[in-house]
Parts: sequence; C-alpha cells; structure tokens
Amino acid sequence: MSENIPCSYGEPTDDQLITKESFSRNDMGKTDKAQGNEPTTAEGAPEVVPEAEESGRRANYLKKLKTKKGRRLCTQIAFVALNFVSIVTALSLIAVTVLTSLATKVFDTEQSNRLVGMVILAVTAAVAISMGIYAVVAVFKKQTKPIHAATIVLLILAAIQSILAGVSVKVSPRDELHLGKSLADSFKLARENNPRHVKLWAATQYDLNCCGIISADDYRDSKTPYYFPPNVPISCCPTFDPDRSELVQERDREVCKARKTFYDLGCRDLIINVFKETSHIVIGVLTTLIILELFIALLGWILCRNQKSFRRGVEDEEAK
Repeated sequence: MSENIPCSYGEPTDDQLITKESFSRNDMGKTDKAQGNEPTTAEGAPEVVPEAEESGRRANYLKKLKTKKGRRLCTQIAFVALNFVSIVTALSLIAVTVLTSLATKVFDTEQSNRLVGMVILAVTAAVAISMGIYAVVAVFKKQTKPIHAATIVLLILAAIQSILAGVSVKVSPRDELHLGKSLADSFKLARENNPRHVKLWAATQYDLNCCGIISADDYRDSKTPYYFPPNVPISCCPTFDPDRSELVQERDREVCKARKTFYDLGCRDLIINVFKETSHIVIGVLTTLIILELFIALLGWILCRNQKSFRRGVEDEEAK
C-alpha cells in the first residue's frame, strides 16, 4: 500500500510540476507583478515563440511588401507615360503659339496683350517640358524631393495657363475690330505698292482663295465704270503661280480679268476665321496640357506618399 501513496518530501514528481505550472499561468494576469513576468516553462526558461507563427508573420509582411511594390510600379509607369505625353503636348503648344504670334504680328501690331499672352504661354510650355524631364529622371533615380518640387511647379503652371486661356487667347469682338482696322491699313499700303504688304496680300489671297478685303471690288478704281472689271492682281486669279514673277504672268492676269474668273470673296472674314480657329486650337492644346499637368501632380503626390510609407514600413520591420 505504501507504494501507491505519493511522497510529501524529497523532489517533486512530474505531475506536481505540471500542476504547479498550470496554476502559475492562470494567476499571471491577476497581479501587477505577474503581468511584468514573461511566460516560463517547467524548467524556468523563457517560452519560445513557435517557428510557424514567426514564418507566417514574415510571409504576411512579404506579401504586403510585394503588393506595395506592385502599386508603386504601376504608379511610376503611369507617371512617366503622362510626362512623355505632356512633353509632346507642350511642344505642340509652343508651335501653335509661335505661329499664332507671327500671324498676329503680321496683320495686327496693336494686339500687344495677345502677343504677350502667347509668349508667356510658350514660356510656360517650355518650363513644363523641363519639369517633365526632371520628374522622369527623379523617378528612375528613386528620388522623392525632385518629384515633389516638380509637382508644385506644375500646379503653379496650370494656374497661370488657366488665367491666360481666358484673358489672352480667346478672340473677342474688340480683337476683331482691331484686326479689321489693321487689315484695312495693310491693304491700303499694298495698293500704294508697298513691297512688304504687296507680298503679304499676294500670299494671303493665294492661300485663302480670296480677293481684297470685302470683295474684288476693293481693287476697282473710283473713276472706272462699274461694268468694267476691277484691276485685280494676278494673286486673285486661280492661275497664279507664286514661284513665277508677276510680270511673266501679266497675260494670264489680263485673261483672268477679262473673263472675270478671279476670286470675288473678300479676305477679311476668312482671316478672322483663321484667327479664331488658331485660337480654338491653342485653347484645345492648352486645356489638354493643363489636365495632364493636374494628373501628373496628383500621381506625383501619390508617389511621394507611397515612397514615404514604404520606407517607414521597412524601418519598422528592421526595428522588429
């Protein structure tokens, strides 16, 4: 019978150690002193976190990291692509504004505000090109500050371009009056055989298939009876060849005048329509560029934010 009775002295048995350990774990959260102690095993050593739990946490972290990398890569690709599109659009805007400025300067020297607006637009487009290249290089170098700076500059450019689009680009009725007056003065100088304006009107009438300001009757001499045709230049005739001299084409001019095959439509309305169309083209290209700049600024902000959160996550993981 003495063999079945457990001893109360000497070394404790395994059952007693397990019972004691279970009681100690149940009482750990009940006192402040117990809350500060780490869980221990039966031998008193710190409890080891299972390898499965550690590997699972690591796999979850790697999965999140891979997802963040994929999103950041997609954002970078979109950012670079939009920058290339904006560079091409800005180049188109520079070309259109330069052509519009030259045409405005040729026909209307009084529209100085319009010329200044076009020049400023060309300058802003050039700055947008430089900022686009700067931002793309920063993406490949994985730099955040240049992208942030380019984002701020693009927002400022978009604001300036929006103001210019409403103030200097659109052709107003006042601009049409100034243009009509300038055309009348230029035509008067051409009738007085001013070489520059003679060439200008010859090119204009040939390109637009028109004659005079209002009609071909603008070339009519006041002393000439109405039943005689006006003394139109060869540039008003369909047979006009700009590569040949007007003296060589004098016979063709007389035939054109006698048969009245010259253009009878005036150039004034056509020139104003050309100005309006170029203005609409400038506004269309400018609007596209502004939208691209806003999208690039948004993507740049997202890139900077993702880069900061990615670095913070890596630092936290390394600290653990």
